[in-house]
Amino acid sequence: FVICSLIALLIITNLPFIQKSFKNVEKVTITCLKATSIKLTDKTIDELIQTTSMSDTESAISTAKGFLGVNYVWGGKNRDGIDCSGLIYQSYKNYYDMSPFPENANYYAETSIRVAKDNLQRGDLIFFRKNRNYRWIDHVAIYLGNNKMLHSVGGQGVIIETYSKYYKRITDRFGRFRS
Repeated sequence: FVICSLIALLIITNLPFIQKSFKNVEKVTITCLKATSIKLTDKTIDELIQTTSMSDTESAISTAKGFLGVNYVWGGKNRDGIDCSGLIYQSYKNYYDMSPFPENANYYAETSIRVAKDNLQRGDLIFFRKNRNYRWIDHVAIYLGNNKMLHSVGGQGVIIETYSKYYKRITDRFGRFRS
C-alpha cells in the first residue's frame, strides 16, 4: 500500500527519482520522466507517506459529503438509506481495511487508534455513548475541523453540524484509522 501510494503521489507531483533501502530489499527505485535524482531522508519519505495518507482522508471526507441529504435508515449502507456506521464504511472502505462490514459504531471504536482530543484532526472519528449506563458506543461521526462534524442522524439523515455542547457531553472517545 505504501509503495502504491508513493507511486501515485510521485505521478501527481512529478518527482524524478526516489531511492530508499528497506530491510531484506536491496533498493526500491521509482522512476518518473525527468533524468535527475533526489536523495530523500527517512524523514522526508515519512512526510510523503503522511501526505498521501492525508489525501486518502480527504477522499474519504469527499465520499462522505456525497451522502449529504441521504435519509437515515438503521442498518443502511447505501444511497437508499444509511446509518452512522454505514456512512463510515462507505466513506473509508477504499482507503482502509474495512472487511467484513461491521454492524455498529462500536466496532470502529474498538478497531481504530485512540486519539487525544488535543490531537484531533480532520477525518478522525468521534464516538458517542448517548446512554452512560450502556457500555457500547452507539454513534459515530467524522470530524471535519473547525468544530464541525458529518454524520447520519435519525430523523435528519446525513448532515454536517456543529460539534455542540450536547455532542461533547456524550462523547466517549476519538479515533483514527490505521493507514
